[in-house]
Amino acid sequence: MSTRTEAPRCHAFQGPAAGRQVQGFGPRSSFYPQRRERTSGELVFARTAKGWLPVGHIVERDGVRLFRKQVDSRRHRLHSPPAYALEEGTLAELAAARVQVIEVREMDTGRVLRAPLRAFAEQGLPVRRGGFEAQVALPLARWQVDDPRQGVLFGEVGA
Repeated sequence: MSTRTEAPRCHAFQGPAAGRQVQGFGPRSSFYPQRRERTSGELVFARTAKGWLPVGHIVERDGVRLFRKQVDSRRHRLHSPPAYALEEGTLAELAAARVQVIEVREMDTGRVLRAPLRAFAEQGLPVRRGGFEAQVALPLARWQVDDPRQGVLFGEVGA
């Protein structure tokens, strides 16, 4: 068995899908009963304790390259300070792929958060947590938030 030093390129490497193109709804989609969105675009992998796993994908929308990641905010959002973090290696890979915007979709709340990639370099905080690679966290105050529940809170416009 050889050890791999770089991420696989868009192929499953274990289990019944070994060698086939990875397609689906993202990691652990069966736990998210909300609307499922089929992934498309170039997959981005990160090294984890379980091996190389897909963490999101790169898509192009209106001439802008963006990295889309689906999360469960109860598990993936940092508490102190409230933030979302990405591995330094993933950020370097996204910069090399000319990604301009990071988009985080909270599957449990329906919120979509967007931030420019350069904000991680300019306003990000280095994070070292036990068992994880070095990460850069961007506080929630630096993200643009689209919350579908906001219209319900203040009443629909034009209703």
